Amino acid sequence: MKKSLILMVLLAICLVFSVSAAGTVNITSIQASTATVDPGQTVTYTVVVGNTHATEIIPTMEFTSTSLTKGSDTIAVPTISAISNIANLTEQTFTFNVVAPASQSAGTYVAILTAQESGNSANKATLTFSLTVNSISMLSASEQNLGFYAEPGEPSEKSIIFTNTGNRELTNLNFSNLVINWEGEDEDDTDVQISPTTRTSLLPGQTVSVKYEIE
Repeated sequence: MKKSLILMVLLAICLVFSVSAAGTVNITSIQASTATVDPGQTVTYTVVVGNTHATEIIPTMEFTSTSLTKGSDTIAVPTISAISNIANLTEQTFTFNVVAPASQSAGTYVAILTAQESGNSANKATLTFSLTVNSISMLSASEQNLGFYAEPGEPSEKSIIFTNTGNRELTNLNFSNLVINWEGEDEDDTDVQISPTTRTSLLPGQTVSVKYEIE
């Protein structure tokens, strides 16, 4: 029993020593390639990490990150590869890319990057980074030009599908104002009936079909 007890104590002492002799993880900085992005664009983050221990190396440093978050909205952060053999009092640099989805809502998103020595959760460092998505108002149309052909007295109609392709709500749309000029072959002004003429709100990704009819 005594030999077993001595062996266990010696193993515990060696384990404590091995942990305390490891290098010290540090995240020096995280810099974004641009301060803001439009929906659909990519930002590159440059990360500088280091080992601030005077004598010991870090065999492997692993990385995890939370999603970039603004309230209930999130942007995914990709998996970041580990790096190896960080010598004492040295730094290493790596990059990773984040894509802001095309329909991402505007605002500033925040995430936390964690660097940790592999197998040693006590030896880690964290740093916050952010991404600001610009507010974009954009309305696209399924057709830019409508061609009508109708005999006198016979109505002719066509529809255009309008889509909110930006990342913010569009309000108080007036589809009459989107008609710049209507002119018949005889150069007379043409009466155009539009339905609906207005839309109170169109959220990102939503569509509305507008009918244009001439007589």
